[in-house]
Amino acid sequence: PPHTRTSKGKERYTRGVRHDKHNVGGGRAYTNKQSYTVRHATKPREFWLGSTDGWGFEKVCAKILERCGFEVENVGGVKDGGRDIIIWSGGKKIIVECKHQQKTAGRPVVQKLHSAVKIENAAGGIVISTGGFSTEAEEYPVSIVCMDNSLDCIRRIRHEKVVLIDMDNLFSLAKAANVTLHTGSEPAAADANIDSIKKVFASVKGSPKDASELAQYKVMGLHVDTYWYARVRVKQDFRNSAGKKIHKMNKKKDWIFGPEGNMCRGSLAKLVRKGGDIKPRKTSDAAVQQKVVEYARVKFTKKVKYEGQNGVTYTIECKPSSNLITSVIRPVGIRRREVQIKILRVLYEWDLPDWNKKKIECKMCGETTGLLKPLLLCNECGRIVHKRSCGDRCNRCKKTVCDICAQVQHNILKTKRFCSNCAYSQS
Repeated sequence: PPHTRTSKGKERYTRGVRHDKHNVGGGRAYTNKQSYTVRHATKPREFWLGSTDGWGFEKVCAKILERCGFEVENVGGVKDGGRDIIIWSGGKKIIVECKHQQKTAGRPVVQKLHSAVKIENAAGGIVISTGGFSTEAEEYPVSIVCMDNSLDCIRRIRHEKVVLIDMDNLFSLAKAANVTLHTGSEPAAADANIDSIKKVFASVKGSPKDASELAQYKVMGLHVDTYWYARVRVKQDFRNSAGKKIHKMNKKKDWIFGPEGNMCRGSLAKLVRKGGDIKPRKTSDAAVQQKVVEYARVKFTKKVKYEGQNGVTYTIECKPSSNLITSVIRPVGIRRREVQIKILRVLYEWDLPDWNKKKIECKMCGETTGLLKPLLLCNECGRIVHKRSCGDRCNRCKKTVCDICAQVQHNILKTKRFCSNCAYSQS
């Protein structure tokens, strides 16, 4: 029940109502209208806690709190004095301690943070523990155990209290911040089919090593994109100004639309028609529905010629009405992995599967077409550049280098290219 007395005077927030030992059941009520709103970030983020160390966990917590609307300052370090993160909420200073561990956090962790709160003259503190908390930590007099809305609980912190955030509360904060947390480890590159990337890099020439020998692959994230299988039908009769029927439209089509409402074809469309490979994130989308209708109006439009009573031939554009177009869209989930390829000092990003057949662009001029199509891999920095204009081979050791890494040595009769090693040895 919402008005149950709490044990040993510990303060709880549940269902938007505050209860403490001095005012059980009669505390100030926080209705839904008074709840604090979160400014959602437009781009979602993903983190894997299973492959995150302690320092990385602090960064994850800082990112979640920042996307929840707090001003965040990272402190961290070995001797941080119980202060991993400092946040500000409405002018109030709050100190955060992050514990990424399997065992529960005990009372000493809360005591240490409470001491740091007093020294810093802060409004309160937060302990985030993936292993939960012991009974002694929860029953400590300054502890606040979040039961429902952890974000509101943090916003209303005061009087040097310490809010305890366990794994469930952390997932609740992450959801409010548009962040996806995974308890397992980050998927390895071996789980992704990188053959398509290797085929693209196979056309890049490099010496003494090619791209396949220098490339390091790492899967950065697993995403689920929602595609739409649309079944569209239109049935409409068109008449001229005299009321005579000149065209009867009765068409139906099946189309595949992407997450942005764009038309999809090829192997991707075949996979969507088969039902995809994972459960979709969305169930409906009014914007996509509107784009389907607009696309159908354009595709079904037809110019019809007819002869009038006066013997003159007229041409009329038969464009179906939006209210006569019936469309049923079905969401389909498609799995996509974001892969990062590191070649020496240069990073390249790729999506698997590569439905768009992405081409490699020159890292110097950005073009890939025309006579400059042959590409070259710089064996000094890892840039992929055009062979004829933005890179060449060392005249001495035949090492492939880009113009940035090449050392141009002027001779009496001609200009020669040398890589850095040969240039330095020559001088």
